[in-house]
Amino acid sequence: MLAEVKRNQNPSAKEISVWETRKYEVESDCVGEMRALQEDCYNRTMASLGRVGNPIEITRWQRLWMQLYSFENSFQKN
Repeated sequence: MLAEVKRNQNPSAKEISVWETRKYEVESDCVGEMRALQEDCYNRTMASLGRVGNPIEITRWQRLWMQLYSFENSFQKN
């Protein structure tokens, strides 16, 4: 979808509406898993930058869902 948006320099109001609808559909799907992924990225970034602070706790269930619904697992293998 991002590539489609980038290709279209002058989208119509209808195209923008379609993109917004698709965006909301993606964002509303797997909210818990996306939140866990966000927290994990934050923790890893803070650790790699050497910043101290309290990392956000990610439960084992969140980690399980992150693994099951990761981008690597989202594509069908032939």
